[in-house]
Amino acid sequence: MGNPSQRRLSFLRWLATEDYRVALLAPALPLDVLLTENPARTAIEAVAESRANLVVTEWPGHADPGRQRVRRLLDALIAETRLNLALIRLAPHAVASPLTPASVLVPIRGGPSAKLAARIARSICDITGAEMTLLHVQDRRDHPDRIRRESRAFRSLADTIAGARSSRLEMSSDSPVTALLDMATDFDLAVMGTRLEARASSRLLAATMARMLQRLEVTVILARSGEGSTWTARRFAREPAG
Repeated sequence: MGNPSQRRLSFLRWLATEDYRVALLAPALPLDVLLTENPARTAIEAVAESRANLVVTEWPGHADPGRQRVRRLLDALIAETRLNLALIRLAPHAVASPLTPASVLVPIRGGPSAKLAARIARSICDITGAEMTLLHVQDRRDHPDRIRRESRAFRSLADTIAGARSSRLEMSSDSPVTALLDMATDFDLAVMGTRLEARASSRLLAATMARMLQRLEVTVILARSGEGSTWTARRFAREPAG
């Protein structure tokens, strides 16, 4: 009886509720089901209506049959440069059970996205009781002035995020990516800020970070600050090409 679209919406709402009510965080997170022909636009409209200050979404997996749908949604969200985003990429070997990390690694290089990543990690640790390690891997090939500047920024951010179950680690390497990959194997979760390219802001990630993400064997949360695009453009304008 009734409108077919309304019947479908009612069914989807019932189906989602039956599956959602047993979820770990269900009591704290209200559920809303919408029927739409444009999921990306509807999601952005929902963000505006709810005045959300953070959008959490999945990362498109290689074997996911809905990968293109998720990719289109991400493209639309990333185009909204003022949104704070948290992109969840499960570990390749992750099972279907809820993620409750005992240890969280937060690699920091600086910028608004690093601050957002640190705040997200701190919130996760407060909820789960996990231990958080703030990590700064300095490229020893950089100019000494840049090394000092990034070290000061890391220590300043670490001071604002530090808690009873947190620690900080600074190290130097000729290959920061390799050092980070080695460190991450000892943790359940890595939370890091994205590093977008000023020349190609429509890309999800800078090429170097995209390759690193493919090699990380742990669950990763990528944080993109709504302030990041402006900050990246200003920094790019200050630094010489090459």
